[in-house]
Amino acid sequence: MAGTSILRILSLLATLGVAALAPSVRAAELRYEGSLRIELGAFEPLSFAGTGVARVNDSAGGVQLSTLRLAGGIGGTATIPLTDPEVTATLPLIRVTPALGTGTLSPFWPIAPWPDPQLQRAALPIRGSVRLCLFDPNCASAVILPLSGSNGAAGVGVGGQLTAGGFGTVRMSISGNPWTVFTASWPAATQSGGSVVLQRTGFLHGPSSFSSAVAESGGALQLVTPLEIRSNTGFALPGFATLTVRFVPEPDSFLLAASGVAGLLFLGRNTRRTPRNETRRT
Repeated sequence: MAGTSILRILSLLATLGVAALAPSVRAAELRYEGSLRIELGAFEPLSFAGTGVARVNDSAGGVQLSTLRLAGGIGGTATIPLTDPEVTATLPLIRVTPALGTGTLSPFWPIAPWPDPQLQRAALPIRGSVRLCLFDPNCASAVILPLSGSNGAAGVGVGGQLTAGGFGTVRMSISGNPWTVFTASWPAATQSGGSVVLQRTGFLHGPSSFSSAVAESGGALQLVTPLEIRSNTGFALPGFATLTVRFVPEPDSFLLAASGVAGLLFLGRNTRRTPRNETRRT
């Protein structure tokens, strides 16, 4: 009788553990792992990673993503060398220090018909700055170009244009469009004097690529936005920012699942041993 009770308890633990791994989260908050990728011109892309908690669907629950609110969690510092450090140059390197800001994007669902904008509420800025280092590779002298304004009304991921340098000899600006899950396009000049349209595309998918149930563990989305850094001297660097977010289970879910798996293993071990023990007693 005692063995039967233990069996039932272990089976229940195993069931709870497996259920913890199933994509059935309906909570308004989901833990995420994210990455921010910044491309400028033909230089090697810069990547930044982090984790955080996302608020989805205005606390209404459900797995069909409609509203997404993020607050920080992704950032870092990286440099793009433009010239040999031993060579004196006007602009030897660019130092990029982005940080995901706080903002809300909606609606992701239902899908807007083309060419209507999908995200009518599109306020998720990338904070931080781009330092355009002048003459010195150590960046002691630089034009500091903010990635977004202090009021969040313009910048990378929001749209509009920001300018740094005032009325000095060097003035720089950064411009772009709001985030999109569709295709972001930006014209870029070619060496021959023509132009080419650069593109990046976002996505939304659930635990399986064919699922629209994004707002649960295993769901993921990718947002893209074009950007361009330009100077009053004609220098221009077109590029893109790409924000990828993947919802992951809470740490407690892993512990619960582990207990369930451990229960199954223990149960299987006991089941295999019992017949042998009974045979010996006979």
